Amino acid sequence: MIATAIRLTGWVRGALRWMADHPDILLLAFLAAVCVVRGNALNDARQEIDRQRNIAAQWKGDFLAQRQEMRKFAGMVREAGVQAAKDDAANRKRVEQLWSTKLEQQSHEYQSSLAAAFAGVDRRLRGGSAEGGNSAAGGCGEAQLPRLSAMPEGALPAGGAGVISRADALICIGNTVRLEALIAAWNGAASIDVNGH
Repeated sequence: MIATAIRLTGWVRGALRWMADHPDILLLAFLAAVCVVRGNALNDARQEIDRQRNIAAQWKGDFLAQRQEMRKFAGMVREAGVQAAKDDAANRKRVEQLWSTKLEQQSHEYQSSLAAAFAGVDRRLRGGSAEGGNSAAGGCGEAQLPRLSAMPEGALPAGGAGVISRADALICIGNTVRLEALIAAWNGAASIDVNGH
């Protein structure tokens, strides 16, 4: 073992002497080793740069795709808003037309009922029957009502019955027919579907 150590020591001394005699070759070998190490590091750096570049390209592609989808969605929202405004305007027009038709119909019915009720009051005051009226309040359907007496002038005699005047009878029947017409108009308005169906 000592012989091996002596031989190894001799070899190291020979190598050191050779290096001292040939410093230019030693320098070139050192530079070559540095270049190899640096070349590997540079290659690794280039690979990392390429990897990061690919990641950045993927992110950019994802961002552009998302932006495109968001623009498409914003366009759909705008179009839906425009369509909703058109639908609302059409629905409003439809509701107004339905209401106008129902109101006109109710107005004609009211005028007819009022005229029939007033005619029924006049017939009863003249002593005739109240048959044939259209309004339940004005004509009372098929009922035979007694004749209405005219209001006597002055104070009522003792034991006499109080009777209403023609004007009061017309006011009462007019209010009744008007109330019936308002209820019918309200029911007509309530029957309109305002949701566009």
